[in-house]
Amino acid sequence: MIAAQIVSWDAFKANHPEGDVVSRDTGFPRTYDQNPYVGYDRVDNPPFLYDGDPDGRLLPKERIVAININDVDGAFPYSIISTERVVTYNLGGEDIVVFFEPRKQSALDRMFLIDSSEVGSTGVFAPTANGEQLTFRLDGSVAEGVFMDNETGST
Repeated sequence: MIAAQIVSWDAFKANHPEGDVVSRDTGFPRTYDQNPYVGYDRVDNPPFLYDGDPDGRLLPKERIVAININDVDGAFPYSIISTERVVTYNLGGEDIVVFFEPRKQSALDRMFLIDSSEVGSTGVFAPTANGEQLTFRLDGSVAEGVFMDNETGST
C-alpha cells in the first residue's frame, strides 16, 4: 500500500510551485479531460466492479480516510469529518488529527471536472511539534477557514 493524498489543484500549486504536471499529449487518442465513468462516485450506488457482500455499516462508496497504525485499522467517513472539519483520535496508541478541506472536486461526478461537485480532501497528521502536544481548531468560516493550533496559534 502506498500512502496518497488527494488535494485541490490550488493546494498543489501553492505547496509545490515548481511541481511537474503530466501532459495530456501521451501519443494515445484518449480524451483525458473527459470522465468515462460519469456518476460512478455516487455513494448510494453499488460499485459495478465489486461482486462481494456489502458491509452495510456505510453507504457502498462512502469516501473514508483509512489509517493503519501499529496494526490497528481506522476509518473516518467523509460524511462525519466534512462536518467536524478537525477530528482528533487515538489509534493504535498514537494520537492523530484529521483535517478536512472542502475545496476539492470529484474526478468521477460529471463529464468534465470543472462541472463536478466538491467532495473535499483530507490530511492526517501527528499533532506534535518539537515534542509538544498540539490541539487544533478551524479558525474562520467553515468554507474559508484555516486550521490553527491552540498552543502556538500557527496555521
